[in-house]
Amino acid sequence: MNSLLIVRKIFMSIIPVILCGGSGSRLWPESRDSLPKPFIPLVGGKSCFQVMLETIKSSAIFDVPVILAHEDHEHLVRQHLHDLDMGARILLEPVRRNSGAVCAIAAAYVAGLPEAGPASIVGIFASDHLYADMSALIATFEIAIKLAKSGKIALMGIKPDHPATGYGYFLTSNCADGGPSCRVCDFVEKPDSEKAAELVGKGYLWNSGNLIGRADKILQRFARYMPELSAPALEIVRILKEREGGVPQHLKVNVLDKKLLGKMSDISMDKAILQIDAEKVSVDHELVGVELDAGWADIGLWSSMLTCSPVDAAGNSLMGDVVALETRRSLVRSSGALTIVAGLDDIVVVTTPDAVLVTSTARAALVKQAVGVLRLMQRDEVVVHLNNSHVWGSSRILGRGHRHLVREVTIKPGFAIDAQEHFHQSEHWTIVSGAAEVSLNGEVSVIHELGHVFIKENVVHSVRNPGKIDLVIMIVETGSCIDLSDDLAISPRSS
Repeated sequence: MNSLLIVRKIFMSIIPVILCGGSGSRLWPESRDSLPKPFIPLVGGKSCFQVMLETIKSSAIFDVPVILAHEDHEHLVRQHLHDLDMGARILLEPVRRNSGAVCAIAAAYVAGLPEAGPASIVGIFASDHLYADMSALIATFEIAIKLAKSGKIALMGIKPDHPATGYGYFLTSNCADGGPSCRVCDFVEKPDSEKAAELVGKGYLWNSGNLIGRADKILQRFARYMPELSAPALEIVRILKEREGGVPQHLKVNVLDKKLLGKMSDISMDKAILQIDAEKVSVDHELVGVELDAGWADIGLWSSMLTCSPVDAAGNSLMGDVVALETRRSLVRSSGALTIVAGLDDIVVVTTPDAVLVTSTARAALVKQAVGVLRLMQRDEVVVHLNNSHVWGSSRILGRGHRHLVREVTIKPGFAIDAQEHFHQSEHWTIVSGAAEVSLNGEVSVIHELGHVFIKENVVHSVRNPGKIDLVIMIVETGSCIDLSDDLAISPRSS
């Protein structure tokens, strides 16, 4: 074992597993399928995922992270890692599954790493949580590490400051020697307001969903309580090992087996291995609760942003081109048009270039239902933004009609958009700046500034930027079927 690995083994005691698979529909219209909640800049110009990565990078108790995300968001994960000069082990989900499946896979994956092993300590963390007190966070994690080394699974609990209905609760008992951890003896999943008030009065903690334990102990728990997840998880990891080759682990990007993942139960980690029935709880001594007092905030609703964002004297959180007059305790954000709120209290207003959300802070959870209605209407606004970033550059939708769409595409030097074919639309390209190496049905030509390319239906086409400056193309798409989600189907590559 080399000296670097020894140092990592001694000082970096947790392999953090960061879950980025959530859609974040309650934070629409900023959070969408193409740019979900973990990756949007919510607080201080930073995304929650970026803040989590910075926390991992800044503390010696963390090893190289394992990141689970949907395969459509690989470029977002890579960009964040690149910006922070970090390595990671990336596991991509070709189909969406709840946290139970991905946590089982993560535990099996870490247990099988040559430099880690079954007894390695795993921390399973949500990517959309924020912490105000980093020193308290690390101190609590150090307590959890000691518990994990003794075979316990430490569940992070938050002392409630109000009877919330959006969180699960758990109760602890039999605290050993008045220490910081106690055996978990009861779970209650997202109660109504009356029940929540009762739980707070009895000393229940909010279930943060974050836990720390040995990889083998987490796997054993899945095998005991949810074998229909543990068996396919082990098989998925076995298939990954066959594909690994000689690529260093910290640079690995693995796509999980689509067929096996698709068959796994769509259940949360809490329900799969934590919220077991009362009879099993009475003999379950490995699950312990640790109170986490580190200024925790779960960015689950727009209204929760008021608790973790700077506010003015009237209690308003304002961002972007906004004006608030005689308005109190409200969140007003705009990345689009000038937004003015006058004479209203306790509301949320979020403006983007193509959508506006208005709701009360008390009913902010209704946003998820609104997104469900938009999906039934097949509205593009739940899928893509008008402005989108990619590994290869960016795209911006400038306008659209019933049979046409205009977009501006910027490709970075050395990058390309892989071959595409459209069956119901044609495209007219104008090169605004730079040079484009264009392939049409295999015939390659270089088009310079102010040059034009016309691409008919059923023509296989691709484009590469061979130059040293950004390639900017103005594209007019016309046809009987204009699909904004084409933007998501683009496959990036670098020369």
